[in-house]
Amino acid sequence: DHAGLVIGVDKGVEEMTKEHFGVIRALQIPCFVILSKTDLAKKNRIEGILGEIKQLAEGPAMGSEGHKGEPLSVTIVTDKSDLAKITKLSADLKMIPVFPVSCVDGKGLAQLKKFLRHLPLRRIQRHVAEAPVEFAVSEYQKVDEVGIVVTGTVMHGTVRTGMELMLGPLQNHDYKKVHIRSIHTKRTPTKTCSAGSMASLALPGVPEGHLRPGIMLLDPHVKRVAVVVFDAEIWPVSGSLVHENMEIVIHMGPIRQAARIVSFESDGHTIPAAIKTPSGETPQIPRGRTRARFRFCFRPEYVKVNSRFVFRERRTKGIGQVISIEDDTKKPAKYKITMQHRFLSEGLLIRQSSGETPLHSP
Repeated sequence: DHAGLVIGVDKGVEEMTKEHFGVIRALQIPCFVILSKTDLAKKNRIEGILGEIKQLAEGPAMGSEGHKGEPLSVTIVTDKSDLAKITKLSADLKMIPVFPVSCVDGKGLAQLKKFLRHLPLRRIQRHVAEAPVEFAVSEYQKVDEVGIVVTGTVMHGTVRTGMELMLGPLQNHDYKKVHIRSIHTKRTPTKTCSAGSMASLALPGVPEGHLRPGIMLLDPHVKRVAVVVFDAEIWPVSGSLVHENMEIVIHMGPIRQAARIVSFESDGHTIPAAIKTPSGETPQIPRGRTRARFRFCFRPEYVKVNSRFVFRERRTKGIGQVISIEDDTKKPAKYKITMQHRFLSEGLLIRQSSGETPLHSP
């Protein structure tokens, strides 16, 4: 709902600060800045940091050429500031309030606490809470005398004990019917859990091998898809330029998986990944908004059009939004997962000692 960017006056605005600010601007998240350790700095030092913040706020979001975001005003919050007005302008993406604070002498902490209390609560619209269930699994574990327990967020609808939901997509692009035995929210047993809440669900009889972060629990009436290939509009935020055949890690809600850039599209013409420059190098795509086609490397995912995601590969980071998907639910499985591939897909670097061909290789 809101992003708080903490900057220590002893170090000031660093490259990581600029990257975080660029992601916040690109995702259009209301933002406020906390200047900490103000007791260690002189007035001119604080004014210099405020000048750098204003430069970031008044310019376009980094790496998002063509982005529709408007320049934001920066306001220093004092004891005489109208917090109700500042909170509304911040939530409307028109202002970035800055709070100079110190935990040593307590300066500015009272105003920061009042501002946090004024922030609008997350309000799940009624039609979202009454929609068919979509539950995103973020982690799972095996509990003694209980069995498999999954933890995640209710994206749509209301989960109730005794419900039957569809778990997937599995490695074979299919979905499996599961039964909700019990629900816990904030370590408290409950019968229901609505959209916007985090919960733990007990799923009896589910093999542990079927579970992973990013898998979904869906109402039987929801259209089930298993997406391997999707098109998205991307714009780099920092780092080097992206190029064809580049493998990047996609962070889309609970989804964390490597994907390969298959091709780019420029002026309505598709640029295949096999094209090389006269020097034999893979062509790079300049910064700014570009349409690209991605292919997940290890398994299908439940992806919806207009979903936003963050991608990264070493120093390269960027933002994307899904434009279209290819549903592979009815297609036979094209690969077989192994423990090695599972570790790789979850971001763990291990040596390929078995000599197997990676799943994404031709």
